[in-house]
Amino acid sequence: GMKKNLFTLVRPGDSVVDLGAGLGPNIAYLPESLQYIAVEPNTYMHSAISDKAAAHFKDPQNLPTLILDDLRLAPSASADVVISTLVLCSVKDQRAVLSEVLRVLRPGGKFLFVEHVIEPSQGYPSPFRSFDW
Repeated sequence: GMKKNLFTLVRPGDSVVDLGAGLGPNIAYLPESLQYIAVEPNTYMHSAISDKAAAHFKDPQNLPTLILDDLRLAPSASADVVISTLVLCSVKDQRAVLSEVLRVLRPGGKFLFVEHVIEPSQGYPSPFRSFDW
């Protein structure tokens, strides 16, 4: 699917921030050898993220999984990749979140996202509408 193809841009050894990690569904699409940092404000989901990460990231050289409840806690210029799936639709201030994504990314880093919302000036989303990428 689309997410599987998009996440092929993540390379082994990358430092990855998973924004709005939820219960960890993105973990299965990532290489087994990388530094994984989950950002999930719902602390009740942290144990599920931790369990999925422990089962997936099998490389003994892998740095420990870090789980944060706020992206503002992540160090500046610390991530090669930030991934976000179906998150921006649920935040109040998208501009602030995207500013934080830029702060956390290293120079030349990648922001990989999948969304299902559309800019209001572009009209209303429709299953019959084609999107220009």
